[in-house]
Amino acid sequence: AGGVLFKDVAPGVGTAVKAGDKLRMLLTMFLPDGTMVTRQEGIEVKAALGSTDLPAGLLDGLAGMKVGGQRIVKFPAEVGFTSEYRAAAVAVVKGCGNGVCKLDAEPVVAMVKLAGYEKKECQGSKDSISADASQFFTKGEVRVTIGNEACPEGNTEITEARIKMRSMVENLKASGKIDTSRQEGFAGVVPKMNKQ
Repeated sequence: AGGVLFKDVAPGVGTAVKAGDKLRMLLTMFLPDGTMVTRQEGIEVKAALGSTDLPAGLLDGLAGMKVGGQRIVKFPAEVGFTSEYRAAAVAVVKGCGNGVCKLDAEPVVAMVKLAGYEKKECQGSKDSISADASQFFTKGEVRVTIGNEACPEGNTEITEARIKMRSMVENLKASGKIDTSRQEGFAGVVPKMNKQ
């Protein structure tokens, strides 16, 4: 949408979001005079990138964000919270009553933190992150399964914690602490542990 400006405050981690991904963000919005127009600071909002769930100006300003990233997005009124969006987003915006609303004429500045997202191609997938410790006491093994090739984080929301866990598992594989010779799909076995 025209006239949308943004500036990254914190870059985030992992892969950038793309059209169709379902975003979960913490949002605080202001008018240029500093008046907060969200019902509270850091309100949680969910929307698919590229959808009509939220105004085009806001969603266009979120393209390319990464989990944990923080961004300031400024968007003009014509691609912002028009009356149609205000009716649908009563829980998000405030300050429009008696037929007068500054959101009809003034740009909005949004402070956004991307808390997590679900990849478009993984929505509805049956693959998740799991651990099977049933062989721990007999063989000393724990079987860990994480997603699949298309959805390496599984069918769950991608968050900073999940990205860190995935990195930890990859480091364990690289160091030989997970037996990848016994890998089935994206599963691995943590070999028997020695007693100290």
